[in-house]
Amino acid sequence: MSTWIIAVLEDDYEIMSGIKELLEMKHFQVKTARTVAEFQNMETADLYLLDVILPDGDGFQVCRQIRQNSDAPVIFITSCDDQESVVKGLDIGGDDYITKPFYTGELLSTIQANLRRIEKTRMMEDEQSKSINVYEKGELTVDLSQHKVFRNEQEISLTSTEFELMRILISNKGMLMKREVLLQKIWDNSGNFVENNTLNVVMSRLKSKLGTYGMEGQSTSRINPQADRWSMKCFI
Repeated sequence: MSTWIIAVLEDDYEIMSGIKELLEMKHFQVKTARTVAEFQNMETADLYLLDVILPDGDGFQVCRQIRQNSDAPVIFITSCDDQESVVKGLDIGGDDYITKPFYTGELLSTIQANLRRIEKTRMMEDEQSKSINVYEKGELTVDLSQHKVFRNEQEISLTSTEFELMRILISNKGMLMKREVLLQKIWDNSGNFVENNTLNVVMSRLKSKLGTYGMEGQSTSRINPQADRWSMKCFI
């Protein structure tokens, strides 16, 4: 593929300049803006890095705007990692988030993991474009080739990350899926740079949207439900 285009919306000049320099060293094409107003004049990108708190708005409203026309990954750059902020960001269509201050390696791994995911998705779409790939159960219909989900013929809106999680669960229905396996399949080869709350929130949102066709969480550790032994049984 040609050079990935990454859009950075960050009002702190030093942080924005540092991110831009880092990404250009890794041969990404970078577009920057420091305000929502500047962002309005920006062309589309393959991935978006959005600061949450901005002088003339916030990253959440920008994400909503992006989601009107694009399913490109959106990664929030935030100074707070509380559950409410994570839920809000992912609920409106964000794919991931990273908390300030962050290491450059952490940022790069988060970006690369999301780019690998969409590249894999695009390859799958190309392979599936010539065939119909539909999963049906009861009132639920999932068109894997068109990335659409319907319940009683009413479309359910899913983010790209939620759809990828659902696709994995469909492919492994009835099986226990360990946390690290899901992290590897959806984000990173190791999952080392995925925030702890991200997968939990994506699971919760998908379960809420699918209702009775969602998934069931299980923990094999009563002491630490976030441990590596945490697993999930899907019953899609």
